[in-house]
Amino acid sequence: MSICRGVEWLPHCVGDLSALTDLWVCRDAERARLPDSVGDLVTLTTLQISGRLCTLPASIGNLYALTKLFIVDCDWLTALPATIGNLKSLSRLHLASCAMTGLPACLSQLEALTKLSIVLLSELKSLPPRLGDLAALTELTISQCDALTALPSSLGSQRSLRKLFLEELPITTLPDSIGGLAALTSLEVHTCRAFSRLPHGVGELRALTRLSLVECGLTALPGALCRLSALVHLDVFSPLLTALPTRLCDLRALTRLNLWRCEDLVALPDSICDLQSLRVLDVGCCRTLKRLPARMGELTALSGLGVHGCAWLLDGAPDAIRAAASDLPLLRALVRVTEAGPCADALALAKSMSIRGGMEWLPHCVGDLSALTDLDLSDAERARLPDSIGDLVTLTTLQISGCGRLRTLPASIGSLHALTQLFIEDCDELTALPSTIGNLKSLTSLDLASCAMTGLPARLIQLEALTELSIVSLSELKSLPPRLGDLAALTELTLSQCDVLTALPGSLGSLRSLRKLFLEELPIKTLPTSIGGLAALTSLDVHACHNFSRLPHGVSELRAARTPVSNACLAVLPARLGDLRALTRLDLSMCDELVALPDSICDLQSLRVLDVGCCRTLKRLPARMGELTALSALGVHGCEWLLDGAPDSVRAAASNFNPYAEDW
Repeated sequence: MSICRGVEWLPHCVGDLSALTDLWVCRDAERARLPDSVGDLVTLTTLQISGRLCTLPASIGNLYALTKLFIVDCDWLTALPATIGNLKSLSRLHLASCAMTGLPACLSQLEALTKLSIVLLSELKSLPPRLGDLAALTELTISQCDALTALPSSLGSQRSLRKLFLEELPITTLPDSIGGLAALTSLEVHTCRAFSRLPHGVGELRALTRLSLVECGLTALPGALCRLSALVHLDVFSPLLTALPTRLCDLRALTRLNLWRCEDLVALPDSICDLQSLRVLDVGCCRTLKRLPARMGELTALSGLGVHGCAWLLDGAPDAIRAAASDLPLLRALVRVTEAGPCADALALAKSMSIRGGMEWLPHCVGDLSALTDLDLSDAERARLPDSIGDLVTLTTLQISGCGRLRTLPASIGSLHALTQLFIEDCDELTALPSTIGNLKSLTSLDLASCAMTGLPARLIQLEALTELSIVSLSELKSLPPRLGDLAALTELTLSQCDVLTALPGSLGSLRSLRKLFLEELPIKTLPTSIGGLAALTSLDVHACHNFSRLPHGVSELRAARTPVSNACLAVLPARLGDLRALTRLDLSMCDELVALPDSICDLQSLRVLDVGCCRTLKRLPARMGELTALSALGVHGCEWLLDGAPDSVRAAASNFNPYAEDW
């Protein structure tokens, strides 16, 4: 059951839903309250809560079958009930964006808890002292808790913990007991700028394979770090780091050492040359580093060396080291999945590549990846795409996201004739798509989100295989291609949060294959009169379009529509609404300007659910409402006067209405 859209209470009878396993109280239900009877949901396994809840009922501790609890964006929720410790089946707890200053001590009694995530609790000052009693915990994430200055010493008692992720915390170190985490394989401390000391106990983490210390205030690493015999991956991005431990050579399993932007690092220890398993070394932007150790040529496994921003390190270096710094080995280091493993022609067999963070360029020789089918370029803020990307003739999926300084895409992208899915998201400086995008004849899905585009190329309409088009948060987008209706294969169109898109093209009605049209947070006032031409349309949703005041008469031609417009600020409905013979559900809730329902609504013989809740300017129901023989549910919350003088069948439909029923 999902509860959204302005609900101010959850009725006490919710406890009678004896078979309910999943309950979501969404953020849109800002003022929703949970009744004590929620504790009667003995079969509930998943509970997700978001909104302006002030308290949770103590009866929540009676949900003995609950395995997952998510509490998110509850800005007024300052505490969890002490009874939460009774949730003996709970395996996952996620707390985010709440006002809690502390967590109940009984949290340590959650004996089945394996995953605990605490994010954006900006008022949280401490964790339960006996947090270490969570014996089953395998993953712990603590992020963006601005007042949490220390972690409890009992942390080291969590013998099952495998992953510990700490981000944007004002902590200065870890508890000395950290060495007790015998099962820990991954320790990540990111953007904790006050973090200045790694305790010696870290050397006892004999199962640790990954250690990532990113944007911290470390000036040195303890010598005990060199006892991490299983360590495979070490990331240290610390601008204040001046030196590395001299016994670094003891890290015999280390394959990747990333020292990116260690700007005060003046030298690498000579012992680094004894790391015979080391395949990738990145000292990019270590600008005070004067030279590489003389014995660097002895690193026989080294296939990738990053020296971006300090190319002088290659002066006088042996040929093997220079080769390791070339583009091709860099690609080898980036390939995520190959069929051949680490062999000479692994690149030729690579199927998938994921490039995340830190990259400032994609090498030209990316075009040599002749078998590549999937390319994911994410969070590489300064990345640029070379023209050779068009040589990836087998590429089927391309995802570009979080590339904040990507301003253009190469025209050669139009040569990706096998491409079926293209995702471009969070590219804040990308203002246009190349016109060659129209050459992507195999493209079936195009997703554009959070970019700076003011328009889309006219040749977009040449994407003859396109079935799904999603355009979200293009706040500068002023118009769509006039001939958008030429996309003959399009079945789903989503337009959301485009703040200056004031109208849709008249050709929209020519999309004969379109089945789903979703419009959200647009400044449009109406739909094109051609809307009636959407012969295949089964779902039309208009959400939070606050200027939307008129539904064109053409909507009555949507003979296949089963779920038409909902949650729009309509003042008038088409007189021929009754022509929608297949209509089973009509949601007009919160249409504050709607003054009357057309009499033809009574001709909707398939209509089962009608919601006119909170339509406070609606004076009466049509006189023929009793003719709606299929009507089984009528929502009139906030305007109960509509039932005055209504026939018994209509009153019965109002008593049956359940706003939370997912099948309505």
